Amino acid sequence: MSDLDDLHRDLGTVPRYSQRFVHAALGKTALGMKKSWQEHAAGPSGSHARGYPFSVDYDVTGDFPRYEAEVGPNLGRGQGALGILEDAPGGVSAAPQKARPKVVSDNEADFEKGLDKAVDDALRRAGL
Repeated sequence: MSDLDDLHRDLGTVPRYSQRFVHAALGKTALGMKKSWQEHAAGPSGSHARGYPFSVDYDVTGDFPRYEAEVGPNLGRGQGALGILEDAPGGVSAAPQKARPKVVSDNEADFEKGLDKAVDDALRRAGL
């Protein structure tokens, strides 16, 4: 599941040589989102899914002009398949966690700040 889907910005005007700066900024935000997701998931997971928060992972891919970050439960890690708890219909033993919207909200300002800094660094590097 792509969890930066609500955090987006048009990078069409960013120079091609900014790739390493943008990639680093996106990686920093994705790491922040991973940590935030783990914190949000730790309490509600309880003893039945105590490994679930540790299954949360992130990956940053792409190149100019399209970059992507995927943050969320990794199915290849212990209890990663319990990511279904995010949107479970609820009930006595499986209330939905809904960590994703909280994580996006928690990291939105950092995302914007990081991209602003990446663009500034790229322009400075180019001597502009």
